[in-house]
Amino acid sequence: GRIPKGGGDSLGKAVKINGRGDFKTNRIQLEIDSLLDALTSFRDGVDPLWYDANGHSHLRHNFCVMGITMEDLYDTPSDLFCAGMAYGGSKVACFSFSRYHPHLKMSPQHWYDYVYTDKSSSYSYYDD
Repeated sequence: GRIPKGGGDSLGKAVKINGRGDFKTNRIQLEIDSLLDALTSFRDGVDPLWYDANGHSHLRHNFCVMGITMEDLYDTPSDLFCAGMAYGGSKVACFSFSRYHPHLKMSPQHWYDYVYTDKSSSYSYYDD
């Protein structure tokens, strides 16, 4: 079994994640660069993440870190959304499933303007 131990560089650490919000729709998006920076700090951690029942530490050095989320992501202020990104040299990546829904219809102008329809469609933007 896995027995978590506290006190490592990568456990219990507060990180700053930038984002944006729309108060009318009560929707938020997280900035992908700040997420990748936070994941880099977890990858760089050298303390054990967990101990097995025999007291042996595991994952002392993390090779890579992959974040998967249902939160909506963006890269630059002009983006509607960002499905994901990787810092290949830093061996970190993050991917969002937020916009992958067959019933999702969205505005091509505003990131916060989207709805879920009754029927799926191969075209995910609002009809003109």
